[in-house]
Amino acid sequence: DCQSDPALNRRKIYTNRCSFKGCKQKELIKVLCENCHQNYCLKHRHETDHDCKGFQDTGRGVSRAGAAAIFRTPQSSSKPTTSGSSNKPSAKVAKPQTTPLSQLGRELDSERRQRQAMAARTVQGGMTEDEALAQAIQMSMAESSQPTQPSKPLTQQEQDDLLLAQAIAASQEENRREQRRRGLMAVR
Repeated sequence: DCQSDPALNRRKIYTNRCSFKGCKQKELIKVLCENCHQNYCLKHRHETDHDCKGFQDTGRGVSRAGAAAIFRTPQSSSKPTTSGSSNKPSAKVAKPQTTPLSQLGRELDSERRQRQAMAARTVQGGMTEDEALAQAIQMSMAESSQPTQPSKPLTQQEQDDLLLAQAIAASQEENRREQRRRGLMAVR
C-alpha cells in the first residue's frame, strides 16, 4: 500500500477528448454541448465552433435528463459519440429513437392541435384569426360612426352643456385653422 508509487504521479488527468473531427485536444474537465451532448475542448465548445447539428443530427436539442435516458436504453444501437470514442463517420445515419413515451408525446401533441383547431373554429365561427379581427374592427368603427342616441331625453341643463361643449370644440378648431394659416403665411 505504498503511496510513493511513481505511477500515481504520472496518471493522466487530461482524459476528456474533444469530439470535434480532427481535434486531438484533451481537457481536464468535460465541456458538454447543450444540444448534442458531446464533449468538446475549449476551442470548439460553442455550437458555432463545432457546427452543432443538435442531438443525434436531428437539428433539435434535448434536455440532459432526456439524453441520459436515451443513453441508458439498452436497445439503442446508435448512441452518439462520447468522450473517448472514435469520431469516424458511420455509414448508417442514426434515426431518432422511437420509444413508447415519444409515441405518446406525438399522440398528445396531435390531440392538442385538433382541440386548438376546433376551438378556433367555434370561437371565430369558422374564420381565421385575421378575418375575425378585421370583422371586429369593422363593427367597432360602425358603432363609433353612428351618432349616439340618448335613451332618455336630455334635461335643459344637459342640453345647454352639450351646446356649450360643441361651441368650444368649434372655437378650438377655428383657432387651430387660423394658426396653421398664419404658420403657412410666415413660411412664405
